[in-house]
Amino acid sequence: MFIITGIDSGLGKYLHKNLPGSIGINRKNADSFIKEEFLNATILHCAFNSKRDIKNQSIYRR
Repeated sequence: MFIITGIDSGLGKYLHKNLPGSIGINRKNADSFIKEEFLNATILHCAFNSKRDIKNQSIYRR
């Protein structure tokens, strides 16, 4: 099982479309996955923020 972050664009989007059965996570649905446990899963972290002036860093602490 693959868990892929950053599925809205770029590499994350490509991997999620091309890996059957993968679980895609983005900022819109991340809260629904935080409490679930995924045993024996491989996480492919493709998410990033290109903004340089982040005013509220607390949104990244989960």
